[in-house]
Amino acid sequence: MNNFFSLTFPRPLLLVLAGSFLCGTGYGEPEAPALAKMPEMVHFRVNYEIPKTPVDPNSGVGTVTEPVPVRVDVVRTGNLRREDYEMKDGSRLQVWYLGEFLFTENPGDSRMGASREMYVPGSGFIPIRPDLFPGCEWITPKHYAGEQKYESKANALYFKKSGEPVVMAVEDAPVEMSETSEAWLDPETRFPLAVRIGDLLRTFEFLPAPSSMLVPDARIVEQYKYYKKAWGPPSRDLGQQHKSPQ
Repeated sequence: MNNFFSLTFPRPLLLVLAGSFLCGTGYGEPEAPALAKMPEMVHFRVNYEIPKTPVDPNSGVGTVTEPVPVRVDVVRTGNLRREDYEMKDGSRLQVWYLGEFLFTENPGDSRMGASREMYVPGSGFIPIRPDLFPGCEWITPKHYAGEQKYESKANALYFKKSGEPVVMAVEDAPVEMSETSEAWLDPETRFPLAVRIGDLLRTFEFLPAPSSMLVPDARIVEQYKYYKKAWGPPSRDLGQQHKSPQ
């Protein structure tokens, strides 16, 4: 597992926005909760910046082998959410959330990945939720570190968390590393401006909200019905993830 993804196929990503702001000369420390739920109807884009870090061939540490995203386009309408990934190698990946289920389509693979949990570094597996922003699940009032200028925002709300263990895939083997997490929120909307976890920087661009509901294709709906019947009600035993037999 690397810190490029927060899901399990190959781990796309998540984020969260925030509501209610304070009055006064400055915005001050956010009232709990620091993050509000994502709007029911929302469209945003996440851009990824991953610096090129040379690897010492004598260090015994390999390079990250999982696909690296360049950007992801996210549309949410109620309990439906679609994520379209553009990878660094030019490949594309589409992820659908239908209620508590997540389905992943990989080009060239007729099978479809299905899961009812997602992996969040530092938190382990959590139930699928369509209302989270990639990389922002750790942002809470206890990690608020004051106001800080971020690009054109002079009073961006700054959050920092140090020493968070993050599991990365190095030469196909899981390696746990200690990463520092930082986030900047818009002081007026509490939408995320940027999130940095280790060397990975996510920046957010909010687009006009969709005016109609998403409509998944028949194959996605068929998979949803199949797994909802096969798995039954959600259980406390996390880690349900499969490849479709179709």
